Amino acid sequence: MNRAHHRSAPKRTAGKAKLVEVAWYDTHTGSGSWDAIATHAHHELDNPFLCHSVGWLIGRSYGRAGHVVLLQSHTERGTGVDTVTIPAGCIKRVRRLK
Repeated sequence: MNRAHHRSAPKRTAGKAKLVEVAWYDTHTGSGSWDAIATHAHHELDNPFLCHSVGWLIGRSYGRAGHVVLLQSHTERGTGVDTVTIPAGCIKRVRRLK
């Protein structure tokens, strides 16, 4: 473990962030096979992947390029690991957890 990394960590802690669940549609690829374009379009429209991620909401931006950033693990020292950035256009809902 690199202790210098811990000393230089940002002061913002997840303790002040809201714990949320984000329901979002994943972007994904199709079957990987050569099929008629209509076949691909039909498959993709019928099979959206709705995902659920839970974490501390540490960042949010709005507009066309908006997104949310979730932190999945943190320590009492103010360090964290494993973030996920989800584009706003993919988000179905954000629900605060207690």
